[in-house]
Amino acid sequence: MGETGGRKIAGYLGGAVILGVLPLLIGSNYWIGAVNLALIYSIAVLGLNIILGLTGQLNLAQAAFWGIGAYTAALLNTRMEWPFWATFIAAPIVAALFGVLLGFPTLRLAGRYLALATLPWSRTTGRNLPVESMVSPAFRPP
Repeated sequence: MGETGGRKIAGYLGGAVILGVLPLLIGSNYWIGAVNLALIYSIAVLGLNIILGLTGQLNLAQAAFWGIGAYTAALLNTRMEWPFWATFIAAPIVAALFGVLLGFPTLRLAGRYLALATLPWSRTTGRNLPVESMVSPAFRPP
């Protein structure tokens, strides 16, 4: 492993340690929620960067997959009473399955045709579903 690869791994490990210790250092639940939202939005932006920035394709279903994962986590947690960490694993798997479901028929589309094919998916999660409040993960004792 070269020096650059070692620095990358050290940077990733340092970032993971900071994110792991951050909830213990922040006393306010408000700021923990704000940091969580910032991290969630950064994941969504990274996905958008891959499809739009690197390939130049306009995929309008990006937010739908994000919403499908969110609804999956919320419904599994509130209606089926799954623990938070189980829904944390299940949500991206379900969203990926829906992505594959859309990906196979649209695999060879590009440009405006891809945008038109993914447009109906962008409207699938536009409605508010009645979901009660989810159980938050416990990072520290109350």
